[in-house]
Amino acid sequence: MCVDKERIQDAISDFFRAYEQRSRWVREELVWQDEMEQYDGRLIDSWRHLFYAMKEDSATWSEQEKAKAGRNFYTALLDTQRHIRIRPGFEHPYVWRGSYHILANIPRVCWHPDMESELQGKVDDVSGVDPQCTVDPSVKTPMH
Repeated sequence: MCVDKERIQDAISDFFRAYEQRSRWVREELVWQDEMEQYDGRLIDSWRHLFYAMKEDSATWSEQEKAKAGRNFYTALLDTQRHIRIRPGFEHPYVWRGSYHILANIPRVCWHPDMESELQGKVDDVSGVDPQCTVDPSVKTPMH
C-alpha cells in the first residue's frame, strides 16, 4: 500500500500491544474465548461493510488508484471504529487498531482491494479466530 515508515511503526506497535493485552485477558480469564470471538466478529462485520463499499468500483482502477484506495480505507477504518470495544469503558485505541492488524495477519481482513481473494472462505467464519492469536508476528508486518 506504500505507507510511510512512521505509520508502519505505529501499526506494529498497535499489533504487539493489542496482542499482549488480548493474551493477558485470556490468560488471566478476564475475557472468555467466546467474548473475544464475538469482538473479532464485530470488527470483521464492520470491516466487511466498509470494505465492500470501497471496493465496488475497483475493477476499473489502476494499481496506483487501488493502492491509494487501500491507504484511504485503512486510515478511515482505523479512525472510525472507536465505537467497537471489547467491553464498555475500555477505550484504548491500540486494542481495536491492533486487533485489526491481528486479523489482517491471520488473514481475516485486508486493506487493499485485490487482497480479498486471499480471504475467500475465511471472512464469514469467525469461529476459528484464536483470541491469543498464535501467529508469529515476525513473519510479516501487520500492514496487509
